Amino acid sequence: MSRLIALADIYEPDELDDFDDEEHEETLCPWLYEDWRDQVFEVTILSPEQFSDLLTKDDITPVLDVFHDHAEDWQIELVASKAKEFDADRIVVRHGMTLLDGYHHVAAAAQRGEQVLCIDLAYPLPAPTPAGPAP
Repeated sequence: MSRLIALADIYEPDELDDFDDEEHEETLCPWLYEDWRDQVFEVTILSPEQFSDLLTKDDITPVLDVFHDHAEDWQIELVASKAKEFDADRIVVRHGMTLLDGYHHVAAAAQRGEQVLCIDLAYPLPAPTPAGPAP
């Protein structure tokens, strides 16, 4: 059985409020449907072989190329720390092959040769309705 989660399951309430602010630096707004609060997403697995296909938000540049070619010292240190204490339960967010959240986690996973969990905002599902009382 597949695992379904809502954005509220992986983001804090104050982070979700930022999704409605189009000026927020890491906003997911352009990729969310209006009723995103009522949607769930299937958790899938990205293998290390798929990482090279992940693109930045410009939909052109591979995420790992940007990291390897342009990472600042603090980013290199952050990824090294994430690789050392890898969080296999961390879920990254993408829309198709555009990585929206989790760049450093993917870079750390690539260094370790680990897969990552992800959700794809391109494929929302309606949130399940709560079960009623048993008859």
